[in-house]
Amino acid sequence: MTKIGIITTSHAVNYGAVLQCFALRYSLFNAGADVVDVVNYCSDERIAGRKEFKACSSLKNVIYNVLIFLKYKYRKNRKQLWVLFDEFKRERLNIKGKLINNKKELEETLFYDTLICGSDQIWNLNLFNDDVYFLNFSTQVHTKFYYAYSASIAEQLSKEQELQFKKLTKRFKQISIREKKAAEWLGMLLNRTVLSTLDPVFLLPANEWSKLCSGIQKLVKEKYALVFMISHEKDDQKIVNTIAKGFEEKLVILNLHPFKYLRGDLYLNIVSPEQFIALIKDAEFIITDSFHATSFSIIFNKVFYNIRRSTRNIRIENLYEVLEIDNRYVEAGKSFKTKNIDYKKVNHNLNNNRDASMNYIKQIVGGK
Repeated sequence: MTKIGIITTSHAVNYGAVLQCFALRYSLFNAGADVVDVVNYCSDERIAGRKEFKACSSLKNVIYNVLIFLKYKYRKNRKQLWVLFDEFKRERLNIKGKLINNKKELEETLFYDTLICGSDQIWNLNLFNDDVYFLNFSTQVHTKFYYAYSASIAEQLSKEQELQFKKLTKRFKQISIREKKAAEWLGMLLNRTVLSTLDPVFLLPANEWSKLCSGIQKLVKEKYALVFMISHEKDDQKIVNTIAKGFEEKLVILNLHPFKYLRGDLYLNIVSPEQFIALIKDAEFIITDSFHATSFSIIFNKVFYNIRRSTRNIRIENLYEVLEIDNRYVEAGKSFKTKNIDYKKVNHNLNNNRDASMNYIKQIVGGK
């Protein structure tokens, strides 16, 4: 019997984080694993979006906390959102038991044939810097195989961080990275083969994701375009106005931030992971800076537009390259004539890359 444990950002209040975890677990079962557990671990609930207030380490954070304290409705919405994500953890990821937040206690629970550190930005040392996401455990953990599946680095590393990578990746049987160029770079750094595999959400075709969100309450009944931003900059409204000019249906803003940065016809603040998928699936088009909103737009063959940010664009640009999608970035003050997406070609490339990624999943299940 093959027993596999996944360690990833499953506790995060983040759509991409929990949905990629769902897809990885689902795919491991499809590849023949007998038991696949998602380990209930999170060392910093603030980074996971589970804290209302920031650490009072600066005047800016103190001012932010005062403003959040005054925004009762936002704090109430946030708690309701946590409930939806906890429900997803229980029902879709089958995560049970208490949350573990320290490495020593975690090591006492790891009775698996194989451990996988899953996708998302777990290897972004500027964001997490947690060696648990590198499966850096003591010899008391009796796991035979260590694998990384589509771990994302997302940002350029310092020389000191490169040394960390060399030290922390020695015990892995095989490593795959989400971004192609990062995989090539890491392969040269470590002097070993590093694969490039798809983010787990791409392992499931559109019909499987449709099943996940079937039967749920629809949040919008009319035709609409969806806007979802992870971060915000001053020119975002201009960009949204440019893209949506002439669009006569509703402009829906999925806003999880404490302040309304963008103008729209309908604001959504309390959306489950399943409803997030449905919102993208049913939208006329999507405007986003989110990697996973972009990913689901591609899975459902939707028209989408990306807003470029100062960092972490490499994730989306890698999708453009791997799937042969013309640049979808739109910038303020610049005219754009974005071509229609050739989804026949994109789906062909996606299927080929999905097959290659699933072959690696099968190797993990087989311990090869």
